[in-house]
Amino acid sequence: MEKLIITLFLLTVAVFEDDDKCPPNYKEVVCSKDSLRHWYIDPIEGENWCWRHNLYEDIRIVNSKIKTEKIDLSLIH
Repeated sequence: MEKLIITLFLLTVAVFEDDDKCPPNYKEVVCSKDSLRHWYIDPIEGENWCWRHNLYEDIRIVNSKIKTEKIDLSLIH
């Protein structure tokens, strides 16, 4: 039983070790104020669901130029 508990603990640590990696279907947005990372499926101006923090967050577009695979967005707190 102890071996099972230790194995489950080690698997849990291994699975959640790369928590900072953005999943492939999400877009990562870094807040310009405090450098927090947020994950959205399709970020648009207004309220968006952040999959990393599990809550709605209000996004404001700071720079309208869309760079290759990167969108400059800012969060309103």
